[in-house]
Amino acid sequence: MKTLTPIDGEGKLRELIELFGADTVFLRVGKFSKVPIDKAYTKITLEQSRTPAYQQALIDHIKSGGSIGVLLGPVSGDLIAIDLDSDEEAETFLELNPVLRKALRSKGARGFQLWLRIQGQYHQKSGDIFLAGEAKRKFAEWRSKGRQSVIYGRHQKTRKPYQILVAAAPLTIAFDEIKWPLGSLLPWANHQTQAPPADGEAPMAGTGLHAWILERTRKLLLDGCSPSEAVRLTWEATAEKGRPHEKLRKEIEDAVNGAHEWQQEHHHKKSLTVEQILGALQKGSVSGQAFRELKITPRKRLLGEWFREGDTGFIFSFRGGGKAWLAYGIARAVARGEAFGVWEKGENAVPVGYIDGEMPAELMQERDKAFGEASENLTLINHEILFERTGLVLNLADQKIQAAIMQWCLDAGHKILVIDNLSTLVGGVKENDADAWERLLPWLLDLRRRKIAVVIVHHAGRSGEMRGTSRREDSVFWIIKLERQEDYVDAGCCFLARFEKNRNCAQDPDSLIWTFKPDAFSGRVTITTKRASLKDLVLDLILDGLSSCNVIAKELNCSTGSVSNVAKQLAAEGKIEIDKRRYRPIENSQSPLDSVLHEQAAKMTERE
Repeated sequence: MKTLTPIDGEGKLRELIELFGADTVFLRVGKFSKVPIDKAYTKITLEQSRTPAYQQALIDHIKSGGSIGVLLGPVSGDLIAIDLDSDEEAETFLELNPVLRKALRSKGARGFQLWLRIQGQYHQKSGDIFLAGEAKRKFAEWRSKGRQSVIYGRHQKTRKPYQILVAAAPLTIAFDEIKWPLGSLLPWANHQTQAPPADGEAPMAGTGLHAWILERTRKLLLDGCSPSEAVRLTWEATAEKGRPHEKLRKEIEDAVNGAHEWQQEHHHKKSLTVEQILGALQKGSVSGQAFRELKITPRKRLLGEWFREGDTGFIFSFRGGGKAWLAYGIARAVARGEAFGVWEKGENAVPVGYIDGEMPAELMQERDKAFGEASENLTLINHEILFERTGLVLNLADQKIQAAIMQWCLDAGHKILVIDNLSTLVGGVKENDADAWERLLPWLLDLRRRKIAVVIVHHAGRSGEMRGTSRREDSVFWIIKLERQEDYVDAGCCFLARFEKNRNCAQDPDSLIWTFKPDAFSGRVTITTKRASLKDLVLDLILDGLSSCNVIAKELNCSTGSVSNVAKQLAAEGKIEIDKRRYRPIENSQSPLDSVLHEQAAKMTERE
């Protein structure tokens, strides 16, 4: 459990921005109070809250001992808070919604508060939630549009600091996924006070009816009822509670169909006996000399020596670092059976599927034209065109989407699938949660077994390393890190590409400096590469945080004397400083707070 202790104003604001994200409006709240200082706080926009003057006012307010609140609702990226009044009832709510245990959780005097970002449509009306019964009592409060909640400062009654119980980002969740206790009286539902239903009875609408329908239909099917019988019995049970209508019947039918699909999958998994599994293991096992003599078809080279059939690999950099240029260039080269830079062409041209989740369609078209002749071997799915034509929004964490993309690749014969990028195409998966990666890993491994290589474009975090859990790196064949060359000022981009992981070559491929420069008149891009100098590589590692000459020399497989000479040159150029034989990069003029806001704003743009 972490207590928010008073620190410098800028540091505290930075901490809150990192916790919530830059798409959050923070408010000044009075000391030992829950009331915002700005009377018209509900009219504050996100743009206003990002101005230097507003940020400085927040910093000064924190320094003076004031509290900080968070404005809720659409203005803060559909951020809401659920305030649970007692520890016992709060724990009951978490038992009903175990996924919410991973959400940002704070505490004032009693109970705690859950912070969530709602995905899709939801009820924006705030209000108290009661548990019905002989004595109606308040259970929780739903805080949304037009409301605010305090996250930092001291409680008005206890004078104790607000606490962060779970220091995680607000959990992104669909409104319908939140389960309420049976008998809950919700502020957005029209209902009459009633006691919780008896076992087997249907609750009134707005008091957990949807969850009850799902639970009942699954139970009926497991008890042996046919789908049509399950619909009839559930319909009769709800009709007894009054005013059934066609919309409700459609919901019951959808629930039964979904439960029937679940039952079939559940039955299939249970139908495999130990003997059947054992038989499969025995059939698939190879030992000793038989394994050595087994004829195995080598994986085909797709590009250079480092990229082969069935690989999964990452290309990552900071925003604007050139990762989309490189990924698209690789995709086109392999689709056309051409070399790319110093990387030799693969064994033959192969079909490539490219899924873009961020770039506007017109810019993607311009970029494709900039590379030259069109390639019929390269098939594109752009998120804007897909939505315009079908209304579909891709979330690669969805198993149905995964299955559809798999079939799309198989039908088209795609040997490479490019995912550009992870942040915009995968929703509802916490980046730093290793277990959450399980929602994608089985699918990626299945693509590998079918000899379909996957290139994943991703972003770097504040540390400069790839954002999110390191578990993502375990199963991949290669990782390419891009570092933008700050002294490049022309159109296009220039970056250093360095392999941080490589399984396909005895030694890492050379680090390269790539330049993508569009012509001012024709728009055609000129691509050049050169092998990075020792100076480039040493500076890159120092910017990554390495400060020891010995460590850098070991990393680059060169002598300490060579590293020392290069470091002196970099110091003379004003790019690093040497202090007691330790190397440090020269910090730029941008304030730490500005850099955090910039990165968090980039995250918000990716989510949109």
